[in-house]
Amino acid sequence: MTLNYLPLDLELQSSEGQVLVLSVENPQHFTNMVFELEKSGDGAEATWMLTDGSSEIKVSKSVELIWNPLFLDLNEKKLLTALYKELGEQVNESLFSEYSAICSEQVAFLDKLALSVPYPLTFNVDVDVTGLFKNYSLRFEDDAESQMERLMNYLRLAHQVKKTRFFVFLNLKQFFSREDLHEFYKFVEYEKVHVLVLEGYQSKPLPGEKNWIVDRDLCVIEI
Repeated sequence: MTLNYLPLDLELQSSEGQVLVLSVENPQHFTNMVFELEKSGDGAEATWMLTDGSSEIKVSKSVELIWNPLFLDLNEKKLLTALYKELGEQVNESLFSEYSAICSEQVAFLDKLALSVPYPLTFNVDVDVTGLFKNYSLRFEDDAESQMERLMNYLRLAHQVKKTRFFVFLNLKQFFSREDLHEFYKFVEYEKVHVLVLEGYQSKPLPGEKNWIVDRDLCVIEI
C-alpha cells in the first residue's frame, strides 16, 4: 500500500504492521500537507492519494488523521454508527425472530398504556433496531488504564469496526516515551495496520520505523 503526496511526487510505501515517519522541516509546507490530508479525509478532491498495487483507494474510507492521541473517544459517532450497522446486520441474519418478539411486546405495552389515559395517542411502530441500541446506550467499554492503552484500543476498534486501514498521527512521538512507542509499534505489527507519523521536525529514528525527511528546500530524503 502506498500513500502519495502529489505536489512533491512523494510515495510512502508501507507494508502491513509498519510505522512510517515523515519529518517536514518547512513549517508552511507541513501546514499545507496536514490541511490537504484533512480535506482528503472529508472526501474532497485534494493532494493525497492512497493506492494498493494498481488500485486507488478512497482516502475518506480507509485513512484516518489523528490530531491528538491523548483524547480519543472509543464511542465517537462514526465508531458507534459502524457498530450499530454491524449489529443490525447480525439481527437481520440470525436474531430477527427474537427482535420481532421484542417489538411485538413493546407495541402491546404502548397500546395498553395509550388506553390508560382519556385522550387519543399515536406512536410509530416501524422503529429501526438502532433505536433499541440507543435507548440502552449500547457502547464500547472503555477500561483503559493509560493513554497508550486507550490509543491501542481505539486503533483496534477503528480497524475492525470502521475498517480503517491507514492511520496518520500528528507529532505522535512528542506525546509518548520511547518505551510506550516500542509497545505501540509491536501492537501495530500485530494488528497489521498501516501507520504514518507526520511531524514538523526531525525526531530521533527508533527501531521498527521507516523514515523520510522533507527539508526546507522541499527535497525528499529517505533515511
